[in-house]
Amino acid sequence: MTILLIVVIVAACGYSWLNGFHDASNSIAASVKTHALTPRVALVLVSICTAFGTIAGGLMGSRLITRAPEFPHGIDGLAALLCALIAAGLWSLWTWWRKVPSSSTQALLAGILGALTASVMTGHYNPEDLVPYALLGIVVPLVVTPIASVLLATIVFVPVSWLMRHRTDNEASATGRIVQSITTALLAFAHGMQDGQRNALTIVIALSIAGHASRNDFVLWVQVLVALLMAFGILCGGWRITHTLSSKLARITPIIGATSHASSALLLYIGSFALHMPISSTQSVTSAIVGTSLINRRAYVQWPTVLRIARYWLATPVICTLASLILFLAISPLLPKH
Repeated sequence: MTILLIVVIVAACGYSWLNGFHDASNSIAASVKTHALTPRVALVLVSICTAFGTIAGGLMGSRLITRAPEFPHGIDGLAALLCALIAAGLWSLWTWWRKVPSSSTQALLAGILGALTASVMTGHYNPEDLVPYALLGIVVPLVVTPIASVLLATIVFVPVSWLMRHRTDNEASATGRIVQSITTALLAFAHGMQDGQRNALTIVIALSIAGHASRNDFVLWVQVLVALLMAFGILCGGWRITHTLSSKLARITPIIGATSHASSALLLYIGSFALHMPISSTQSVTSAIVGTSLINRRAYVQWPTVLRIARYWLATPVICTLASLILFLAISPLLPKH
């Protein structure tokens, strides 16, 4: 079991790096597009803030999978977690290659659902809370996040545009770039508190399955490791998705960039501490850009791109659940009989 635990931790570390690589565009796309930050400065700033957000979230007691089902102990649980990480990682690589900003959060949580469902089917697991987890951890956030993000972005944008009503375009853009630099850092910090905590908790769950920790423990070395891995992934930069968010989704101005980042960060903070709900930073940022662009008379939305992204969002939980389920069924003959 020790070898399998090491494999799972390595897979979780790889997924943490991939999470940073895949989701780097969420924070940097608008800032680079509006020239609020240069690409190099944006990557460094976002990587540092994400790392600090990951560690700070753990120190402040941010627990984002409070409704997560218990994993079976021993080899069965480690195998289920490994299948979830593999399915989520492969989907993240595929969507990055397709230049689609999909949710790493939904991919991982759906992978867990698929693996545990397969564990039930093969008699390795008898859950009591799998259905509530599917509804409250996957379905509800998938529906609520885009709607809440659009509404919150609209609420934030209205007073901002009113304050800028007497300024020239150049003055408004200059102010927007300054504010956007700040909100980019806030968004990256919130991304660390959400995705970073989820990735760290994945390793803690692996340790708890093997009997080396409790899933409610704060393990400092895990937090630091995940923070560094996500920061390194961000520095590598998933520029293919950045191009989609910055150029193919909507016309992004400094004001749109600043308000969408501010509202997205606020939603992520609310999800972390008020709702204890896994909020996708990708869905939050993408929806906020669309929301602010809808009420800005100088902006526009490219609806074919929006519809394409929406299809991938709906497909993510389905495909990752099925992929993880099939993986576990494939390896189940190798697991100990119960």
